[in-house]
Parts: sequence; structure tokens; C-alpha cells
Amino acid sequence: MADTYTIQFRRGMYADFDTSKIRPGEPVAILGNDPSVPSGKALYIAFAANDVRRLCSIEDISEMVNAGEFVGPQGPKGEKGDKGDPGEKGVDGTVAFESLTPEQKESLRGASITAVSIDVDGNLTITFSDGDSENVGNIMGPQGVQGQKGEKGDVGPQGPVGRTVICVGSGNEGAARGHFAGNITRDGRVELAVGNYERNLNIQLWKNYSDVFRIRLQAPGGEKAELSTNIQGGKYTLELEQTRILVYLGEPLPYAVAQEIYLDMIPAEGSYINAGIWTIRLEPVVTVTGQYYLYLPAGSGIGESTGFYRATPQVTLTIPSTAAKVITVGAYDQVYDTYADFSGRGYADSTRTIGVAAAGLTKPDLVAPGVNIQAPNVYGSFTPVTGTSFAAPIVSGAAALLMEWGIVQGNDPFLYGEKVKACLRKGARPLRGETEYPNDRVGYGKLCVADSFPENQHN
Repeated sequence: MADTYTIQFRRGMYADFDTSKIRPGEPVAILGNDPSVPSGKALYIAFAANDVRRLCSIEDISEMVNAGEFVGPQGPKGEKGDKGDPGEKGVDGTVAFESLTPEQKESLRGASITAVSIDVDGNLTITFSDGDSENVGNIMGPQGVQGQKGEKGDVGPQGPVGRTVICVGSGNEGAARGHFAGNITRDGRVELAVGNYERNLNIQLWKNYSDVFRIRLQAPGGEKAELSTNIQGGKYTLELEQTRILVYLGEPLPYAVAQEIYLDMIPAEGSYINAGIWTIRLEPVVTVTGQYYLYLPAGSGIGESTGFYRATPQVTLTIPSTAAKVITVGAYDQVYDTYADFSGRGYADSTRTIGVAAAGLTKPDLVAPGVNIQAPNVYGSFTPVTGTSFAAPIVSGAAALLMEWGIVQGNDPFLYGEKVKACLRKGARPLRGETEYPNDRVGYGKLCVADSFPENQHN
């Protein structure tokens, strides 16, 4: 029998990884200190032993998903002759996966895409799996064909605009203990339980850049330290008991106005960090909004015993479901017709000014069945699966049906992007136990494909 092993998702700081120990097919999320990208965060995948290549950086993810549309490049200019009639214009180009070059196909390897719908016109509906990681789609717009050579050349027309809908699961962190949201005027003390046998732990603190906090840490044994927020270079190291803490003081980025303070806890002695209750104390120095958000690694990145004592279920969306232009899909229990408590939630309040998604948006947009979904397995039968990764493909299929009706059948050539999102929101139906819509749990309600068709919607 051939050797088998489980593909796992590895995550951590850049210096923590040994490429010789990463098996073929395993993805790697670099959470900080990657010297090859501005933010220090990137996604890699192993093709073979000691052959680990970068797929993209977090800047690439934000730019791609927030763009909303993908446009093919302009066809190149034909050569100019002496005199004569204009040559014919190049026709609109389309590209199929089979016609991509080996290099282009190689660039698509490792992207975690759970559902893809494509028609003859190049219209795409793509679903990204949220899982426990930051997953990325790599999409190429079709390219315009070069103008035909004539005595007097002309410019080939631009390739067709990519008419797309991107559906992303909201994540499975709603019932986890990996998030705490507070205001420094009310919640200046945060307690974090760290379970036994944690080899490392990452803590993200997001706050308004205009706010200035004094931050103190207390280890389980009582040893205390104050974090300096005025360090040349923005990073330094301190030790509390048997734990070494790497501190990174972030700054606003070209695509984000909030400030991130990143703490990476690793063992100073032995193999594990100190287990017990860690206390984070936040004291105001300059208060504008006072809001802050603390996050731990999602999913299997931490043990079951590790988490905040007073965890906040709101604002537990996982990237890239926080992007404004995607359709963010939560999960509900189709048997009881109720919200599934694990499904990632949206916002703690409507006036939120910082965090991983912009204030004023509705997230999630809607919910779909995500509990005990019958999915095919490798043995040729079916297995019940649960999670927003299985709710998102259902909405992706609904979006594909709407685009087929509108674009392919000629009923509405502009039925894509935000227009599809609007139709799905309008067609959503209420759920048991939810009284206000949209809300941070189910958005506009549960998916109803029939009511989402424009011909069935009456203003």
C-alpha cells in the first residue's frame, strides 16, 4: 500500500518554518516578518521537499478581492504601413483553461477554490473556501487579440470585462473563544486562558491609529511587563517567566487605516509557553474612539483550552469574507431553520470605526444550509459535513443560475457583481428567532433562489 499522510495547514512566523519538513501539497501561511513583502504576511505552498513557493501576499489578496472586476489587457498595436486602408480590428479574445500556458496553469496551483462555474462567454462564478486560513483565488482576465497587420495598422480592442461573482464563507469562529471586542473606557482588562502544550501563540490587537494605549501584560505566575509603543523599527523582544514575546508595532497601510499590534509568544525555555491565565491591561493615554479588537489564530491553530474568558461572538468573520465586494455567506441549520452558532458574525455595532472590514457594510450578506450537508467523499459515497465552506458553494450555484438567466439567455446582460448580491439579498427569507434584518448573524436572511430572480421580484 502506498504511503499516505494528512495534508495540514501550517501557519506561523517566517523564521519558524523549515522547508525540508513541509510536505508536498501543504499550504503555509506566513503571519509576519516575511522580508519579501511589505506587510510581512504571505501564503506559500510546497510542491516538493525543499520546494516551497509563494502564491501571494496579503496585499495581493486585498487588491484582488476588493477590485470587484477583472479586466483583460488591451491588444497590442499593429505595425504601421506606408499608406492604405485601415486593417481590420482584432476580435474580442476569450481564453479557456485548456489554452493557458504551463506557466499560467502553474500560477493557479494551490489556490483553495471550492466551486467554479464558467460559460462560453468567459463569465465566472467562483467560491473561495474560508476553512482556517487566508485563501486566495488567482484569476486571469481574457486578453484582447492583436490587431491584424495591414498597410495602416489599428489597435486591437480591449478584452471583455470579467463579469464575476465571488462568494466567500464567513468562517466558523462564531462560537469559538478567539475574539474579544471592547472599549477602553469600559473594558480595560482582558483575561486570556492558555492551555497546556501550546508551542506558540499569536495575538493581534487592532485599534484606531489616533488612540494611544498603555499596554501591560501579566503572566500566569504574576510577572508583569509594560509594552513600549515608541521603539525604533517597531519591533522588539521581552520575556515573562518561561515565555519570550516578540512585539511588532504596526502602522497604517495604503489599504488600511487601523493600527495592528502583533504579539508572538514562543517558549524561552523548554518546548511550551506558560499555561494559565494571561492578563492584558489597556489604559488610555489619548482616547478618540477607544475601540479595540483582539484576535487569536482561527480554527486548529490553537488548542481547545485556549481562548478569551469573555469572548465576543461579533466581528468573527474570517478573511477574505471581510472584503466589501464579495458575497459573504454564513450558515444556518436547515433542520431547525435557525442560525448555526459557529457561523462567523458581522459587526458588534453600526458605528464601528476599525477592524478587518469597513464600517457601515452588512456582513454576512445572507446564509445558506451549512449543517450536516451530504458531500461526496474519496470512497465514492457521501459524508455529512458542516461549516460555512459548504454553505458558500450553494450560494455560488444560485449566483451562477442568475447569471445564466441574465447574461447567457439574454434577459439582463448586467446581472453580475453587486447586482447579483442585491438580488440575493432581496430574495432572502426570514429565519426562526431572527426579528431584525439585516443583522450580524444572518444578514438579510436565508437563501431563496426562486425569489432571487429579478422576474420574481416586484418593487
